Amino acid sequence: MRTKKPATHYLATDADGIIPASLAAGTPVNLADAVGTTIDHPNPCQNLWYDETAFSYFRTVTAPGEVLADVPGWPRRLWIIEPLGTTGTWGGRDSAHRLFAHRIRVVQETESWQALGSRGRQVLDLIDHQLPDLARTWAATHTADPDRVHQAYEDWRLCNSREPEAASGMNAKQMALSVAGSSRCSAALWTVSRLAIDAAHTAADEFGRSAAHYAAMRAEALAFAVLLENRLRDYTLTALRGAALDQALTAAA
Repeated sequence: MRTKKPATHYLATDADGIIPASLAAGTPVNLADAVGTTIDHPNPCQNLWYDETAFSYFRTVTAPGEVLADVPGWPRRLWIIEPLGTTGTWGGRDSAHRLFAHRIRVVQETESWQALGSRGRQVLDLIDHQLPDLARTWAATHTADPDRVHQAYEDWRLCNSREPEAASGMNAKQMALSVAGSSRCSAALWTVSRLAIDAAHTAADEFGRSAAHYAAMRAEALAFAVLLENRLRDYTLTALRGAALDQALTAAA
């Protein structure tokens, strides 16, 4: 008989190891100082699991791609946690990946890229090393002929092409949102969206607002494709990568 592997629980913190909500509540909890030890919540709620204060219980998740829902932003440190004592959730399928507790044991710190999903490493490589050059290239193309690029982008976004293999960029993004939700990495997707857009804007800012916006939308779509490469169909991935858009621009040029 196969034994079911115990779930791994995660919790994210700021760079200093402190849970942001605990600091905001005036009762800072530092996980970095407590590895291997047990922590009791400094102000536990009495009505399980109701937020009687801004920080009423420890919020852990078994899906690392959702940990940034409770601790938004990047970069973050990621910790493996063991919930102890009485635990619970809000109930329902949407919170099945969550587990709340008033007492936890800090097992160890783990690699933070996991908070960006199973392909977090690839996403960070895209954002840190590839997007700056790509964004400048996209923005330069837009600057050279903004009307042509705008029309090609709208054709891609709405799938105005007559080519049978063409796909709507807008629908591809919606599919990415849906798949991220079902695969428990919605928080990762929204974080990746923000990182990709910010990286593109920073790299393409010198080309002006319209060109930088175009680069940012391309960057977001490509980042979705990288994050969900092993979960989306080729049809959707091709759309997110903007293959038809690039082909239309090349043909027009």
